[in-house]
Amino acid sequence: MWTASCDGELFFYYIWCMDLFAKYMKDVEALKLEIPKIAKDIIIEHKDVIIGLLQGQLGVGQDKFGNRLEFAQRIEEREVYGFGLYSESTEKYWASHSPFPIRSKRESQPYNFQWTGETFEMMEVNILDDETFEVMSKTSKFEFLKTLYTDEAFELSEEHNDMINQQMILPLLEEKLAIRLGEII
Repeated sequence: MWTASCDGELFFYYIWCMDLFAKYMKDVEALKLEIPKIAKDIIIEHKDVIIGLLQGQLGVGQDKFGNRLEFAQRIEEREVYGFGLYSESTEKYWASHSPFPIRSKRESQPYNFQWTGETFEMMEVNILDDETFEVMSKTSKFEFLKTLYTDEAFELSEEHNDMINQQMILPLLEEKLAIRLGEII
């Protein structure tokens, strides 16, 4: 007949290990809840890079799809059209008015959204929720531009979003989580 015996010391280590694992699991669960905050912190720490990507996109006159920024809008009882390229009239206008734009507005150049520089200088990153942020400018002109072009004109391209997610947020999130896990253990 076989009998089982329990070594008291072995049983103690088993219980101790189970308690330790329970503590680690509790700490890991708490860490999981911190992931959105850590990701937000990464976005805020790297806001200048994110803003620079949108400024680069707008600076060559492209919307989030890589299309030329065109518009058709009714302003003060008349239809106004923009075909994504500066016209001869824009070039003549800026040549005779002050302040001069900080980037040229030559005929056939794509829109670059830089006249005084205020729209770009006043850009900031706003965290909307655990998964979304937006880049906006604190100028009143920005709201006008959004109505003229649509919100999509001022959203990052899929390529830029992927770059931010894959080359910035995920690697830094992994690094920060590894450090925090090391602190737990």
